[in-house]
Amino acid sequence: LILPYEHNQISFEFAAIDTDRPSLVNYKYKLEGYDRDWSPITNRNNASFGNINEGIYTFTLKAQGANGLWTAPVSYTFQVLPPWYRTWWAYSIYVLLFLLSLVVFSKWRERNLKAEKEKLERTVEERTEELVHKNLLIAKEKKRSDELLLNILPEEVAEELKAKGSADAKQFD
Repeated sequence: LILPYEHNQISFEFAAIDTDRPSLVNYKYKLEGYDRDWSPITNRNNASFGNINEGIYTFTLKAQGANGLWTAPVSYTFQVLPPWYRTWWAYSIYVLLFLLSLVVFSKWRERNLKAEKEKLERTVEERTEELVHKNLLIAKEKKRSDELLLNILPEEVAEELKAKGSADAKQFD
């Protein structure tokens, strides 16, 4: 017997043949994997078990006749299947979903890093263009200041002033 997890309950009805006094027959039973010990001795001829976890179980029964002798145990084995979310194929799906989420996350992160890299490259290019433009302006202004200096002073004095930062006094005609 294999029970789906949705129907994880079972009842057993049993009887022992005692033609003299059937009302004096006693029973004790045990569901291995569910009960720790044998049930108390009873004259009830049924047993019910509910909310059974997945696994393999063995129902064992002993009967005591009116003469006080116990029969050899009789056993019946059955299985309760796990719920769908604890089956091997569900675990496989969980692993696949986890791996898929890792791939999606890495692709998302890679795309973000690539976009950030492109943004930084554009920023570097803009700053480089600004520096080149400023260097051209500085060179242009330096050339203009040199021309102004040459307009005011003789070339020899202008070169000495640019080289040393000061010039010795000289007399010119």
